[in-house]
Amino acid sequence: MENKELDKSLEEQKDLEEQKDLEEQEHQETDLEIQENTDEVLEEVDPVKPELESIVELSTEYNYRSQKFCQLYRMRIKGKSLLVNSIMIAVLVAISVIMYFMNPENLVMVILPLLIIISPLYNILCEEKRIDKFLVRYFSTHPKFTLNYLINEETIRFTQIVDGEEKWSDIPWAYVNEVHAVPEYYFLYLNGGNMFILDRSEEVMTKGTQKDLNMLIQKVTELKPLYIYNKPYCKNFVEVTYYEPTSSNNSVNQTTENNFEENNIANKEDNASDSEE
Repeated sequence: MENKELDKSLEEQKDLEEQKDLEEQEHQETDLEIQENTDEVLEEVDPVKPELESIVELSTEYNYRSQKFCQLYRMRIKGKSLLVNSIMIAVLVAISVIMYFMNPENLVMVILPLLIIISPLYNILCEEKRIDKFLVRYFSTHPKFTLNYLINEETIRFTQIVDGEEKWSDIPWAYVNEVHAVPEYYFLYLNGGNMFILDRSEEVMTKGTQKDLNMLIQKVTELKPLYIYNKPYCKNFVEVTYYEPTSSNNSVNQTTENNFEENNIANKEDNASDSEE
C-alpha cells in the first residue's frame, strides 16, 4: 500500500533506471540495473496513517555508497559476472583452438573468436569502474534521499519527508520474494524485481539494535530465501558531488521556458505578418 504523494521519491528510483538505459545505449556491453519503480506492487492507502507497532526502526540513505554496494553485489555476486565472463572467455578460446586444428589456413575463423574475447575481458577488468562512472554522472544531476523504515514481523513501513510533509507506505513481508545480506546492507527483492535497501549500521538504528534486525530478518525469512555473503567485495570508492536542487533554479528554468514559448509565438506572428505583406 502506498500514499500517492510518495511517488516523488519513487520517481527518483525510476530516473536511475532511465539513466541506466542511456548508459546501455552508449555502452552496449553494460548490464547495470538500478532501483526500479515500485508503483506496480503498491496500492493507495487512507490519508490517515495507522499506528504500527515496530520492532526495529532505521534509516537508509540512497546515495553513492549504498547504490554501489547494491549494484556491485547484483552484478558480481548475485549475477556471478566474473564466472559468466570467464566461461565465455574459455569457450571462445576453445572455439579458436578447434578452428585452428580443423582449418589452420583459415585465419579469420581462428582470430575472430579471440577478438570477441575483448568484450567479456573488458567486463571483468572495468566492471567496478563502469559502476563508479555511471553513479558519479547520475548523482551529479539527481539528489540523494533518505527513507526511514519501521519494521515488524508482518509489515515494512517506509516514510520520507517531502517538502516538509511526511509521506509513508506499507509493504507486507509477503511481497518480499528473497533477502540478500552483506555486512553493510540487506537487499530486499520484491515481486516484479523491485528492491529496497536496509542499512545494517548500528548508528542508523533509532529503535532496536543490529542484533534485533538480524533476528527479525531470520524470522521473516524462515519460509523464503535468505542469501548471506560475508566476504568483502566493495572496498574502493570515489569522490561524488551530489546535485542539490534549489527553488531559485526551478524559477529560472520556468522563466526560461516561458520566455522560449513567448519568443516562438512572437516569431510565428512576425512570419505571418511578412507573408501577408
